[in-house]
Amino acid sequence: MKINKRRISVGCLEIGKRERKGIKEVLDSGRISEGVKTCELEKKWARFVGTKYCVATSSGTAALITALTALKYLYKLEKRPKIITTPLTYVSVVNAIVLTGFEPVFVDIDPLTFCIKPDAI
Repeated sequence: MKINKRRISVGCLEIGKRERKGIKEVLDSGRISEGVKTCELEKKWARFVGTKYCVATSSGTAALITALTALKYLYKLEKRPKIITTPLTYVSVVNAIVLTGFEPVFVDIDPLTFCIKPDAI
């Protein structure tokens, strides 16, 4: 039996001249993060979504932790508040909930929509 070892690509890596120029500017600045380009992105994104401030994060997990921490301070939450989520999620969702001092409460999903069942809350 012959096994076909054809590579299946997720996407095509194509870095154009404009992108290479931007990468070079960042590398030449000596600031990989929290540099000029990051500040530009934060300002443009804040304007785009209609808010005064924006914080760029390195990952979705970091964004979740930042948002949950902001909620704790904004609403002065001192107890261990509960957050409803589904067990059918990526592990970083629950990690962010626990790391920020919240308690995850798992609610079952609707097998047709894969969304939380509202009547299960």
